[in-house]
Amino acid sequence: MANKQVHRVSPELTDDAQFKAVEHIPTTMLKDGDTILVYPGEYSDPRTANVANVTIEGFGGNKDVVFNGFSIPSDGPGGANVEIRNVTIRAAGLIVGNTASTVKVVDCIIDGTSGNARAAALALANGAVTSGVLASNAGVAATDAASVVVLEHCTLGSNIGPGYGVVAHNNSGSYTTSLYSCL
Repeated sequence: MANKQVHRVSPELTDDAQFKAVEHIPTTMLKDGDTILVYPGEYSDPRTANVANVTIEGFGGNKDVVFNGFSIPSDGPGGANVEIRNVTIRAAGLIVGNTASTVKVVDCIIDGTSGNARAAALALANGAVTSGVLASNAGVAATDAASVVVLEHCTLGSNIGPGYGVVAHNNSGSYTTSLYSCL
């Protein structure tokens, strides 16, 4: 069995970081079960296949590592498990594409009131957490994948109007929440 790896990310390549952003890590370098340790700073949305079957963990408090949106794309591998820990996700929030993946979010702040919201011309409203979304930011039309989103010990912010806390555009997905609060 291969050893699990820890890949370090820092915007200034401090703290022995190897990469400036999650999306800069070559997909071929990541193995199932690896951890991406993200040092304090502000990051763009890591819309990439790199987040499949890994844990993304913020270093420090959950207000120290800020993502301006966080997307799990529809073209990610089916059956993927993604865990996001100890970060803040600002607008456009956590977006889980039309993918049969499980996304577990622990000790995070998901605040759709700060950062850049999705453009008003898009079909979908701004939600702190949105699932069943195609790459075009349109809701699923025909068949959908059964994504599972688990929120544990998370704080959900109010959202840019019109906005919602949790929005599911797929009819076969599910949400589970445990001890979350609202801003």
